Amino acid sequence: ASPRGEGSGEMSRAREMAVEAKETAAHQVASRLDEGKHRMADTLDTVARSLKDSGRQLRDSGHGSGLVDRAAEGVERFSGFLRDTDVDEMVDRVEDFARRNPAAFLGGAFALGLVGARFIKSSGHRAERSHAAERRERMEPRLTGREPGGRVSEPGLGVGERSRYEG
Repeated sequence: ASPRGEGSGEMSRAREMAVEAKETAAHQVASRLDEGKHRMADTLDTVARSLKDSGRQLRDSGHGSGLVDRAAEGVERFSGFLRDTDVDEMVDRVEDFARRNPAAFLGGAFALGLVGARFIKSSGHRAERSHAAERRERMEPRLTGREPGGRVSEPGLGVGERSRYEG
């Protein structure tokens, strides 16, 4: 066999491996998108139920609930769309919409970006507050002289160290 023949065989195997890797990655991405799509649909179902409950409470108290009821129906429809529509079909629909209405698409993408940034920012603040509370709890014995069990420790003693006055 010539060196040239061996090289083309290796190239062919490398291409096959690259195609397989690409297909595997595409399948994993599609699977994750599908899972996320269903989680989002479940979350939207919860939002729709909350809106329906709010609308019912407004009706019961004699206030108008038309806007809340319409919002609940819209959220419910969108949830159904997410649950029932294939990811590829969604991408096709978004692309078609973007071609027909580029200004509306860009405005919607901008608004979605703002909402996403706000969500990420608020999630970060919640996590920060949680970590700060944990740090305060760990620092409390050093600052107040009280250990978690309520025992008073001497200044300079760490949590769990016994005071010279304790037996």
